[in-house]
Amino acid sequence: MTGKLAALNVFIGILLLYLTAILDSTEAAKDYNRNLSRGPGRDYSDAARDYERNRTRAPARGLHVQRIHPCEQGSCYPATGNLLIGRRKQLHASSTCGLNGPERYCIVSHLKDRKKCFFCDASNPRQQHNIENIVSGTPHRTWWQAENGMENVTITFDLEAEFHFTHIIIHFQTFRPAAMLIERSYDFGNTWQVYRYFAHDCKGSFPGVPTHQPTKLTDVICDSRYSNVEPSADGEIIFRVLPSNLPIENPYSKEVQNLLKMTNFRINFTRLHTLGDDLLDNRREIREKYYYAIKEMVIRGSCSCYGHASHCLPLDGVDNEEDMVHGRCNCTHNTKGRNCEKCEDFFNDLPWKPAVGKQTNACRMCNCNGHSTSCHFDEAVYERSGRVSGGVCDDCQHNTRGQNCELCKPFFYHDSSKDITDPEACQPCDCDPRGSLDEGICDSRTDPLSGDESGRCHCKANVEGRRCDRCQNGFWNFTDLNPEGCQACTCNTQGTINNQGCNMVTGECTCKRYVVGRDCNQCLPEYWGLSDDQEGCKPCDCDLGGAYNNSCDAYTGQCHCRPHVSGRSCNVPEQNYYTGWIDYLIYEGEYAKGTDNCQVVIREPYRDGRNNSWTGLGFMSAIEDSVLNFTVDGVRRSMWYDIVVRYEPKYSGTWDDAEIIIERDGPPNSEGPCGKWQPEEDRLWVQLPTNQRSSVASPPVCLEAGKVYTVLLQLRKFARPPDAPTASILIDSIVLSPRLENIPFFTGGPGEIRLQEYERFRCQDYFNNIYEYYSIYENRSDIRDICTKYQNSIGLYVFDGAHSCECNPTGSHSLICSNYGGNCQCKPNVVGRSCDHCAPGTYGFGPEGCVPCDCDGVGALDNFCDAETGRCKCRPNTYGRSCGQCEPGFWNFPHCRRCECNGHADSCDSKTGACQSCRDSTTGHNCDRCIEAFYGDPRIGVDIPCRPCPCPGTLESGHAYADSCSLDPVSHDVICECYQGYAGPRCDTCADNFYGNPETPGGKCQSCECSNNTDLNRPGNCDPQTGKCLQCLWNTDGFNCQVCKADFYGDALQQNCQSCQCNILGTDAKAGPCDHRTGQCPCLPHVIGQLCDTCEENHWRIASGEGCDPCECDVVGSVSDRCNPYEGTCECKPGFGGRRCNECQANYWGNPNVQCYPCECDVIGSASAQCDRETGVCVCHEGIGGEKCDQCDRSYIGTAPSCSPCGECFDNWDGILDGLRNKTLYVIDEASNIQKVGTTGIYSQEFEDIDNSIAQINTMLESSSVKSQDLDELNQLATNLDKDIDNSATILQDLENQLENVTQRVTLADAQLKRFKNRTDALHEGAAELRENANRLQEANVQGALNVTQQMADQSRLAEKMAAETNNVLLDAERYKKNTENLLAKSSANVEENRQKNKDSLERLNEKLDTLKSHMPQLNQDMCGRNVTDCDSVCGGAGCGHCGGLSCDVGAMTKAMQALDVAKKQSTMIKEHKDEAEQLLRNLIRLKDNASGARSNAQEAFDLASAARNQSDKLTKDLSNVNKKIWDLLKAEQPTPAEVRDLAKEVLNEKITLTPEEIKGLADKIANIVGSLNNPELILRETSDDLQLAKELRERANYTKKIAQEKEALAGKVVELLMETQGSQEIAQEAISKAEADIDLSKHDLDEISQITKQAKQKADDTTNSVNDLENRLLQLQAESVKNDFVIKQEIQAQASNISEEARRVQANAKKLSQEYKSVELSLNQRVDKSKDDIGRAKGLLKRASELTADTVDKFKDIEGMESVYKDNDRLLRDLMEEVDHLNALMNQHLAEFESKAQQLRQC
Repeated sequence: MTGKLAALNVFIGILLLYLTAILDSTEAAKDYNRNLSRGPGRDYSDAARDYERNRTRAPARGLHVQRIHPCEQGSCYPATGNLLIGRRKQLHASSTCGLNGPERYCIVSHLKDRKKCFFCDASNPRQQHNIENIVSGTPHRTWWQAENGMENVTITFDLEAEFHFTHIIIHFQTFRPAAMLIERSYDFGNTWQVYRYFAHDCKGSFPGVPTHQPTKLTDVICDSRYSNVEPSADGEIIFRVLPSNLPIENPYSKEVQNLLKMTNFRINFTRLHTLGDDLLDNRREIREKYYYAIKEMVIRGSCSCYGHASHCLPLDGVDNEEDMVHGRCNCTHNTKGRNCEKCEDFFNDLPWKPAVGKQTNACRMCNCNGHSTSCHFDEAVYERSGRVSGGVCDDCQHNTRGQNCELCKPFFYHDSSKDITDPEACQPCDCDPRGSLDEGICDSRTDPLSGDESGRCHCKANVEGRRCDRCQNGFWNFTDLNPEGCQACTCNTQGTINNQGCNMVTGECTCKRYVVGRDCNQCLPEYWGLSDDQEGCKPCDCDLGGAYNNSCDAYTGQCHCRPHVSGRSCNVPEQNYYTGWIDYLIYEGEYAKGTDNCQVVIREPYRDGRNNSWTGLGFMSAIEDSVLNFTVDGVRRSMWYDIVVRYEPKYSGTWDDAEIIIERDGPPNSEGPCGKWQPEEDRLWVQLPTNQRSSVASPPVCLEAGKVYTVLLQLRKFARPPDAPTASILIDSIVLSPRLENIPFFTGGPGEIRLQEYERFRCQDYFNNIYEYYSIYENRSDIRDICTKYQNSIGLYVFDGAHSCECNPTGSHSLICSNYGGNCQCKPNVVGRSCDHCAPGTYGFGPEGCVPCDCDGVGALDNFCDAETGRCKCRPNTYGRSCGQCEPGFWNFPHCRRCECNGHADSCDSKTGACQSCRDSTTGHNCDRCIEAFYGDPRIGVDIPCRPCPCPGTLESGHAYADSCSLDPVSHDVICECYQGYAGPRCDTCADNFYGNPETPGGKCQSCECSNNTDLNRPGNCDPQTGKCLQCLWNTDGFNCQVCKADFYGDALQQNCQSCQCNILGTDAKAGPCDHRTGQCPCLPHVIGQLCDTCEENHWRIASGEGCDPCECDVVGSVSDRCNPYEGTCECKPGFGGRRCNECQANYWGNPNVQCYPCECDVIGSASAQCDRETGVCVCHEGIGGEKCDQCDRSYIGTAPSCSPCGECFDNWDGILDGLRNKTLYVIDEASNIQKVGTTGIYSQEFEDIDNSIAQINTMLESSSVKSQDLDELNQLATNLDKDIDNSATILQDLENQLENVTQRVTLADAQLKRFKNRTDALHEGAAELRENANRLQEANVQGALNVTQQMADQSRLAEKMAAETNNVLLDAERYKKNTENLLAKSSANVEENRQKNKDSLERLNEKLDTLKSHMPQLNQDMCGRNVTDCDSVCGGAGCGHCGGLSCDVGAMTKAMQALDVAKKQSTMIKEHKDEAEQLLRNLIRLKDNASGARSNAQEAFDLASAARNQSDKLTKDLSNVNKKIWDLLKAEQPTPAEVRDLAKEVLNEKITLTPEEIKGLADKIANIVGSLNNPELILRETSDDLQLAKELRERANYTKKIAQEKEALAGKVVELLMETQGSQEIAQEAISKAEADIDLSKHDLDEISQITKQAKQKADDTTNSVNDLENRLLQLQAESVKNDFVIKQEIQAQASNISEEARRVQANAKKLSQEYKSVELSLNQRVDKSKDDIGRAKGLLKRASELTADTVDKFKDIEGMESVYKDNDRLLRDLMEEVDHLNALMNQHLAEFESKAQQLRQC
């Protein structure tokens, strides 16, 4: 039944879970639908979703997956809605109409309606306008309306929880407020913040509030868009918290969250729109029109869940309503609270945070390892963990503790076999109470860092094991009565096997191999250093020869060394001492006395790095029967020696009979080692085979120390082949090698083994043979290691210690030599053991070593030279130190020949034969020619002496223009090699392109300055006397070809002169050529343009050749004053025509100022649409007549246009008359047009053609590549573009040809104009004849005469008018002509005067520039250090880009730079001194810290010693009491009850410090003793406890002694630290002294710098004065230059600007130098002051260090006093220990007695 119920419960649980999921899905769907139907505004959730959509986009395609809860993958937010829904009762208004009864109000927008006023009554549902009406969905709602005329009205909306507010929409019933503001609170009304101000007049309503558009989310502004008067109804106000115009980078930011958060909302209306009623008084009719009224309001938002909920639930007590936004979040992410503002219980491992984007920031469950169900968050723990975990578990169970219940409680430990989550993970400690401390506590867990081990107990001092259940090594007798657990072994643990100390049960010791003594604390003889080693002690291993014996100090191991031998084992020579090799007693053959047939052979060391196969300087060469006499001394030990002969055979064969004879000064000492000597033992024999380099003589010889011997080596017989030459051999040396058999450590059992090893490795042979020593011994480390060990011992024994190095200080790098052999470190080419002489082939023994002789291989006999002078031995006729040259007067080494110098020199070059020091003004290889500036033929046989060159005078005369000359080989005339610019045989004339008067003394030739506009290869470019340029090229002209020639312009200095190309029609030929700089042509009146090719504005007819005429456009009829430049036709207004626009327009006639009439000529009958402009008569076709050509003409009949001629007769006659008349009128009309428009008007087409041609030519000229900028580019690229220049020249020639063609065409056009003029004149004459003929014809009848008279009258009037106009034109022309002539006359005089003035000014400027140039060398010398005019390659100069240098010491710039360098160096030195001082300061600070630490340590030692003393006193007292008790107890033979009772009482009196429990236990023990008086075992047991107490007291005394010993060691360390402090103080004192010395040196250097900088400053001041003078002179030049013409100003501007720039640069350099001097001086003063401060601080630190030292000395004395106290205590402790030992012995004795008595009692 129970199982069925359980299954049913599970099923119901699953069903509820499924239904909950369905409800959640339904609710999510509703939320989604509500999101789709949201109102306007940009919600916060929209921004968040946009943000997430931009960050991560879900895949568009794929399989259908189960819908994921929106909160599972990131932040989630509930849907927004109208917060007012369901909260009508939470809306409050400060003013509502009709609350106090009916209230009348009027609607302004209803003024036109019949009913415009109504009543508001809160008690009437149909007339109430309460605040609830603004909420949508309210039944029977109208609107909310405030009281009439009430301006300050507030609407408050109080929410029951925190919500997110997004936007608000307010629809007004009437006018919107003139001013209002919206504010909110997020702390339930405690504080308020304004969202936005709204006002019609922001500045007046809310002064100081910004009105600009918000730039950030938190901006609070005033908005005037929603406060206008219009509309009068249905106006709205919309406010969004997050404006759409501002980008929101992160909608989850704290700033956005704070903006959206809201608990209360308030709207403040502050001003009404009064529609002109500025004074809102209390009159009812006024107030009832103005009030606030809201039709509907929407406050949109959502419940605030901080991203942890997707929907919200109703709060308790809140009624649900459809579409209501609830305020209690349905929290996820393990959060809880109304707004999900805190974590759920047991989810406090992380701090609560809002969800942000994809980060859920979910609360994390605490990890309590299953030992707790509650936790809390701790910020400090969270920060300490690196912001990883902050949850702290509460009330840990199962014997656990810690932040996560991860540790076991005290007296429990973590069982490593179980996980910490196991309830049984923490087990109780199981410590052995006998050996554990701290009441049996153990380590709770294993920690490698701290060394803790889980379950390990805290053992007593001498106990070990996890449970503290056994003794440590070196201890025994494990018992709980011992406070340290075990008793220390008396034997030395270092001397016992495996450091076991003693047996843990019996206490017995087992010594190591080399350890002896009762306590295993002594080493065997010849052993030392008792330690933890396996053998216990180490052998002395004293060196066989360096020590007197093999015994050493038992503690240090130091052996007894021979003289000057050091090291523990006496195997190392002292510093500056060495061990002699076996061949130490060596006697060189070259130093022996040989017979006459012997010869010394010196051999030079190898230069290729090979080792020498000999010793010394060389050999002694000997032949048969030669005898070598060696003097042998220096024997230091009397013993037997082998004589070894070293040699080098020259021929194959063997010296079979070589004898060695020893000569003594007396018989040996019979008591010494040589006491058994026999005379025959002084004759030795030796063989010298060819295949060896050494041989040992036989038998050995015994020599005594301190005696001198003579050794004779006789070479008797050489066994050579029959054809071999005379026998000879090179004897290197003889060596006294000690006999190994006579050395003690090579005898006996171990000595035999050493000798066998020594001989097995052939150690002796390698030293006998130098060749084998270097070829085998030096390259075999195995052999070398064995042999060196024995040879070092042999050397130390035979020569009784080490030898002094005695390195020559001149020839060696160091006074220290090698430890073995004593070879010093020689300098180059220095040899000898002590580096005391030069190697063969070198000389000049000195501090740098020796120099190779380098004797000439041809001129010298060999490569050996004098050791002092280095002079080689020369062959005959050779000379020099190295014999590498011929004798004086000879050359061509080695084939010397006599010098050939024509008697003018005594010596020549030894290699080339060139004569040296030629006399008589000669030079050359053989002194066969004259020196420069001399001429002649000094060769022997010619004998023409050398004389000075006459060019025209000698160099000494100062009138010479050549450095050299020569003789003509034929005529023997002098031919001078003239300077540049001079010519002639004697250089007395100027060369081409130069001018001057070199023939007179002081005269000179100067270069003709033709501005680079001449061909230097052509003769006659300039006048040889005046220098005037005569052949200027490239269209230039002037004295120096410095300007363009006439009709050319440009920059002559740049060879850029171009043709002016002046227009012949507009140029005034009488005014001269064009401007040579600008190319401006002299124009006729009213002509402009550089080429004079354009009329002035409002002028025309340039072709007249007299200038341009004014257009004279009619003011009334023309659009502007401009006209066609060729025809003169003006631009007419509508209705006007003619050239001047003073006539009617085309096809009209009449007076334009009065009225114009249309011609209206018949289209068929007229020949032209234009009629006569004055009469309106049209021009008709033949046969047509009438004013409009709409009738038949005379002599025609019919109706126009069908007109028939009258007849042939009439036609003929009338045709003649009409033809004549028409021609006459046409001619007159044309003549009239010529007078009106001029000749050009007739030929306008031709002029247009000419104008087009000129335009084409101008276009071609402009597009050509010979412009000024092109020429500049060509000049810059001249070296690379020669070919292009040639092509350009060809193109230019073509263009010149084209220009010539154009000129010709213009000339032809002019001739054609002239022809047109002639034709016009002819036409005028023909017209006159026609008029005459017509007159005659008309005069034939009266009517004709009358017509003629009338016509002539009209013509006369017209002619008079034209004549008047012509006279006016002529008068104007005459007036213009006179004005022009006057202007030319005045201008020419002014131009000439200005030109002369400019010329004079230019000359003055040139003179001043020359003067300035003459001063410039001196200025360059003063500033830059070199007296030059132009730039010097080393020192530079003015305008060179650099000034001064290394070899320019005279210049101020160099001195200033030197001073600056010195200052920089001194600055560096001062910085180094400063660094040293700072380092010294740091050292002193460190010393102070060390002294402070030492003082602290001393104080601590003192405190510990005092405590030890106190403890010792207490222990002494306790031991005395216990001793007395034990003694009294043991004195009694058998206790009685009374005695036991008395003893108990006494014990109780003594143990007054025991606890009640201990007293009770003691009473129990006493009761047991009283109850069993006859039981001796109990008595023994009680006595055993007292004995254990005595042992514990003893152990405590030992422990106190150990602590005292440690403190004594600490005091010793303190003493060492104090000694180190004193040494550091001495070092600091030395550093301070050194710093003071360096500062004194710095002061001295600063004084020198000050002197140098003063000199530099003086130079700079002089330079500044010179610059000021230059500036004054420059100002004068500039003042005069201003007076000159613009052209001259342009010519000198470059030079003046260069001089000005140079002067400014010099002044800037001088100022810069002065500033640098001042800055350097200031910096140096600051450094000096700072150095003084550093010295002061160093002295202060020194004083403080001295005081600290004194204080330290006092403390040291205190410590010494404490040491004496400690020694007294230690002595007292030892006495107590001895007394305790004695008591222990007595106790053992009494125990034995008790045991015997107990045996007796048992037997009874």
